[in-house]
Amino acid sequence: MNEKRWEAIYKILKPGDYVFIQFGHNDEKVADSARYTNPHTSYRYNLIRFVNDSREKGAIPILFSSIVRRNFNEQGVLVDTHGEYPLETRLVAQEYKVPFIDLQYYTELLETSYGPEK
Repeated sequence: MNEKRWEAIYKILKPGDYVFIQFGHNDEKVADSARYTNPHTSYRYNLIRFVNDSREKGAIPILFSSIVRRNFNEQGVLVDTHGEYPLETRLVAQEYKVPFIDLQYYTELLETSYGPEK
C-alpha cells in the first residue's frame, strides 16, 4: 500500500479481470514496521479493501492463504509459522463471499509428504 502498487493496479482494472490476493509472509515481520500488519486489524482491513476495490471496478477477487514455510521441528513435524493470518483470510473470504483457495492446506500436505529430509 505504501509503495502505491495497488493504486497502479486499481487504475487499470476492468470488468471481468481476476485479482488474485495473497499476503501474510511479510505482514508477520513484527521487527519491520514498514511491513508488519496486525492480522486482526490492518491486515484484515487491507484484504477487505482489495476485495471491495476490485468489485467496484467489476473485477473478480480471489483470496489465497499463504503457503507454508518449510520449517520442521526436531521430531519431523511441520511447524506453522503464520499464526492468525490464514484464519483472517478465510474469515474475510467467508464474510465477503469471495472465492478462497487454501494454499496453506495444500502446501502443508505437499511439504509433509516430502518430509524434513527432502
